[in-house]
Amino acid sequence: MLNGKKDFRKAFADAKKSGAKTFTYEGKKYRTQTAEEKAKTMSPNQKLDAYYKAYSKEQDHFIKTGKLSKSKSEVTRSYQNAVVSDPKALSIDYDSRHGQRNAAYSKKTK
Repeated sequence: MLNGKKDFRKAFADAKKSGAKTFTYEGKKYRTQTAEEKAKTMSPNQKLDAYYKAYSKEQDHFIKTGKLSKSKSEVTRSYQNAVVSDPKALSIDYDSRHGQRNAAYSKKTK
């Protein structure tokens, strides 16, 4: 029997191979859809949002632990590849778009 992350990876691989859409590991339910597969169904804006969210999680983990997480890095790279391969996603001005979103949110909360 494997331990830790390898157990999870094996459980994921077994569920994926069997065609299951979800599986349970240590009492928690997980999807078998990979970030790469999910990105194929996303709009350019969603791909960019997913990349920045994954990147932030990866960096937060590193700051807290001083270590890189293989799974978090894999998710980040999957979304990064999806953005890079989509010309529309590459043309989005992420900072100004989020600035507009943040300004709209601020107005709602006042």
